[in-house]
Amino acid sequence: QQQQPPPQQPQQQPQQQPPPQRGTSSPPGATAGGKVPWGSLVATAMDPKGSRELQQLLPKLSKGQLARARDELAPHMHALSRHTFGNYLVSKLAPLAPMHAALAAAFRGRVVELLCHAQGSRVVQAYLAAAAPAEAESLVSELDGHVVECALDTHG
Repeated sequence: QQQQPPPQQPQQQPQQQPPPQRGTSSPPGATAGGKVPWGSLVATAMDPKGSRELQQLLPKLSKGQLARARDELAPHMHALSRHTFGNYLVSKLAPLAPMHAALAAAFRGRVVELLCHAQGSRVVQAYLAAAAPAEAESLVSELDGHVVECALDTHG
């Protein structure tokens, strides 16, 4: 008596995604309809379109939402300050008082490095213009012994 092979299950065809419509695709993490992309703020800030959208969106957030954004962005403020697109967002956050402590912490000990960087210098200038005098003086004091270095640098 011969054994017959088990009946074969019909193979399922993978479902195909419709092709994206031209001009409507958003980069990963980009805001959609003014919604905050919580959990991907850093990636969104590093995207050209996402950075612009966040620049418009974050200053309009409630105090609680702004605190949440600060907490998510704070560990990355230094890197974003030097990023081609992220620096624009950090500059836009500089005038917002709830962001000052996070920005000061990101810049502390790195002022000379940031001032000698194309994007970083812009961010530090924006922060210093908005910071309380005591905090601004604290960061500016990092220039002691480095003024010539910064003055001779293309960006400093």
